[in-house]
Formats: sequence, C-alpha cells, structure tokens
Amino acid sequence: MKAKVFIDEGAMLSPDQKMILDNKYDSYITFAVPSLVNFEDLVTLDQNLDFTETVDYVFACSNVKFLNFFMLRLTKEAGRQIANSRFVNVKSTIGVFAFVYDDANDRWILVN
Repeated sequence: MKAKVFIDEGAMLSPDQKMILDNKYDSYITFAVPSLVNFEDLVTLDQNLDFTETVDYVFACSNVKFLNFFMLRLTKEAGRQIANSRFVNVKSTIGVFAFVYDDANDRWILVN
C-alpha cells in the first residue's frame, strides 16, 4: 500500500511519525502544504487528484482551509463511489488518516 502524506511547509515528520509510516506502508511521498492556500492552489490540487489509484491520504498538517477543502473533496468522491456501487461492486480506494499526538502516552498515533 502507498500513501500521500501532507505536512506543513517548512516542517518535517518526526522520527516516530516516519517509523509509523515505514511500518504501515510500502512507500509514501510527502507534500508540503503552505500556511496560506489561495483558491487557485485548491483548483490545481483538485485537478491533480486521482481517486482511481489505491492510496491512503495521511494528514500531518495544520492548514484548516486545506483540510476543509480536502475532506469535502474526499466526501464527495466517497459519495460518488457509493452511488456507483449500486450498479458495480466497487471497493473504495480511499483511506484517510491523520497523525494525532497522544499526550497521555507521549507518542504520535495514526487515526482513521
């Protein structure tokens, strides 16, 4: 399984986050999310999304506008796949995860 990982521009994944990704995925690629995202960036992102590939989306970024856009886009695509599954037996190719810091155990966890 492959993953696309979104991180804040100028930030890096922690060693714990990298270890989690290495254990869960065969490969992953990171994308930097700028602190300011304008409408043109979102249009470009939307045009480059390919929901036919089997890949998980992992979020380790804090840009709310980007996250809202992406979650709305994923929801619309999931709805489309569900609607199409009435006629074709479709297994969803979309996996969505986010890194959350577990204060009680002092470690990063990946949640679905």
